[in-house]
Amino acid sequence: SSLGSLELRADGSFREWTLENQSPGGSVKLGPGALDKAVLGVRVSSLLGTKAAILRTHPPPGYPGVKSLSYSGLFPVSKLTVKDDRFFGVQMDLFAYSILHPRKTDSSFVPGVAFTLSVKNPTQKPLNVSFLINMPLGEQPGTF
Repeated sequence: SSLGSLELRADGSFREWTLENQSPGGSVKLGPGALDKAVLGVRVSSLLGTKAAILRTHPPPGYPGVKSLSYSGLFPVSKLTVKDDRFFGVQMDLFAYSILHPRKTDSSFVPGVAFTLSVKNPTQKPLNVSFLINMPLGEQPGTF
């Protein structure tokens, strides 16, 4: 079976992404160089313009990040609440879900995740919100 895990940190970054029975303590895993390119982003457009950012407080160089994130979670769900007034009042929560099968360790450690972006527009103005997921996992120099 193919086991693994990934960590979504409170700053919006991915770390400790392991695949195919590789543990954080041994063997090859996806390193910070590759994981820095794994990003989630959002773009909000209104009649006043367009704002976009990577959902990280410390994004890769050259990309805008969000001002603040608030993390909460309990396995198998993590939640990042975006706190940034640049998005025309839009309230956003990012949910990350993994598989949990009680008492079945092998099937609970599938290296997969689903993301949901919950968006609330408290204004009367029409808005267009786009969600981006970039996972450049096919580009892994030095990973075996």
